[in-house]
Amino acid sequence: MKNKTYLKAAFDGITDLIFIMDKNFKITFVNKALMEFFSIDNNEVIGKKCYEILHHRGDICENCPGEKTKESKDITITEKSIKGEILKYWTYPVFNGEKELVSVVSYGRNITNQKRIEQQLIQSEKLTGIGRLAAGVAHELNNPLASILGFSELMLESIGKDSPLHEFLIDIIESANQSKKIVTGLLEYARQSVSKTGSHNIIKVIDRTVSLVKHTLKVKEISVIVDNEEDLPGIKVDMQKTIQVFLNIITNAIDSMPDGGKLFIKTRKESDKYISVGFRDSGIGIPEENLNKIFDPFFTIKEAGIGTGLGLSICLGIIEQQNGKIDVKSEFGKGTTFKISLPIEY
Repeated sequence: MKNKTYLKAAFDGITDLIFIMDKNFKITFVNKALMEFFSIDNNEVIGKKCYEILHHRGDICENCPGEKTKESKDITITEKSIKGEILKYWTYPVFNGEKELVSVVSYGRNITNQKRIEQQLIQSEKLTGIGRLAAGVAHELNNPLASILGFSELMLESIGKDSPLHEFLIDIIESANQSKKIVTGLLEYARQSVSKTGSHNIIKVIDRTVSLVKHTLKVKEISVIVDNEEDLPGIKVDMQKTIQVFLNIITNAIDSMPDGGKLFIKTRKESDKYISVGFRDSGIGIPEENLNKIFDPFFTIKEAGIGTGLGLSICLGIIEQQNGKIDVKSEFGKGTTFKISLPIEY
């Protein structure tokens, strides 16, 4: 009995999730970390099927690691998304003296932060390489584009509107201007330097940004609801660059509400280190399959000729250079929320 109590205390001291089930998926042991993660009590669990208690299912989960271990009689390693967290599971077979499988030990570790850091490193390396390429391409394109625009505009002035060339020249100028917009975006993307960092009031930064699109919001029949926490400390940012980020996110929100809607802006002291700013719109939302692509350079779901696909990439670079964070959640048909965390000035 003492040994059993000692072992339970030892397992309860482990922060990873541990449970043991028999060959019929009935739970015979759980540690404290697993009970806390799933918000369950030991008395509710023992003797119950794991898929019923942990996943609220009537049958075995798809790609169940315990089932795979039973079939292979070997260790199974898998990753699963549970309650918004990414868990890595190791399941081990346990045999009796006759080498018959009698139970399975499941050992789960929360690797959400590890995955997030890995993704950030991959994104950072990718953006750095593209930034170098973008700068070179943009500089090479600027001069010929300037010539195309200049000569096209001169030709347009020298002919009448009745000329059959008039519409062709208009198309050339519009296409050249769109290309120029892309080049400008490339240069902006390559020059994401933050040079004027100082202490600023987050509410003033938001007010200044909203004032820049006040007319557009009115025309588009979009109401802005601002919820600011009182007595917020200053943030350490480059004000103009931060306004650029906020402006880009608000503009995207406006584009997602072609028939009008609401934009909610919420500021809070997130922790001792960060102030968070949330932008939530009632727009069309972003399909789940596109959520992990929206910060990629040149990725856009807007119509051709409207967006360059560089806006959010630039935003990500600016925020990360200011030691901040940017997260996004969206449900297609219901809207999108961008949350930006900015460092507090001490």
